[in-house]
Amino acid sequence: MFRGVYRDSMAVFCRALGAMIGTSNGTLGNGPEVRVADRTGLTGIYEIRLEFADGMRPRSALASGEAGVTLASDPGEAPSVFTAVEKQLGLKLQKVKDVAVDVLVIDSADKVPTEN
Repeated sequence: MFRGVYRDSMAVFCRALGAMIGTSNGTLGNGPEVRVADRTGLTGIYEIRLEFADGMRPRSALASGEAGVTLASDPGEAPSVFTAVEKQLGLKLQKVKDVAVDVLVIDSADKVPTEN
């Protein structure tokens, strides 16, 4: 089970939520990045507590317990991340295709890399 406490803006939480979704469905680092756009219109800093069943063990800072994140020893009957966001936070996640994404494309390079 994944338990997290965040104290930040909704925009920052939404970026973290994309990683949480990737963790819960087992695709973190193994597929396309999940992006969550903040369309709440909420400003300011919030303390957000969220608990859900995870599909795999998180890595890096999440695994070490940083950023207010801990892993419970028994997942039990924990909800999915989607259910948790709706029931625990009162927010609804909707899949949309009209989210603008900044993309950097490198067409060519003028120099050949050299060894350091």
